[in-house]
Amino acid sequence: MRKLLVIAGLAMAVSANAEGIEFWAVFGQTLVSNAGLGSDLCPSGSSNTLCSSFGGTSNDVSLADGFHFGFRGGFNTGDHLGYEMSYMYNRTTLQQNQPPGSANLGGMAYHQVEFNALYYFTPIDAKIRPFVTGGVGFTNYAPPGTSGASGGGST
Repeated sequence: MRKLLVIAGLAMAVSANAEGIEFWAVFGQTLVSNAGLGSDLCPSGSSNTLCSSFGGTSNDVSLADGFHFGFRGGFNTGDHLGYEMSYMYNRTTLQQNQPPGSANLGGMAYHQVEFNALYYFTPIDAKIRPFVTGGVGFTNYAPPGTSGASGGGST
């Protein structure tokens, strides 16, 4: 237990002084709320009222919960300016829910890439550094049977 506390203390001390460059990994579970994507029984662009008249619902095709992992990196280029870049890989399952008991359509991935600029209100040696950030990013969706790396995804 004592070794664990020493390692945790050193990790916190290093991260507290890591003002120039920081990298970290991210991993966890992707929880999909409002997972319904629509129905293949509905005409394109139809309302829920029109869709239900064709026998479909907004939950006929949906996404299931999955997992994600990625990394982020940040670096400061001046006393008040910094940048942050990130990549996240998300994995979920595309499901056909109609008729009841239908099989999964397969695994589906989406890749997220972001780049942010940060402006810090206090200098680099301050103990507390409030900041504002803004940036750009994109997501590439790779449906079952395709790969974002081979150009099969949709951005």
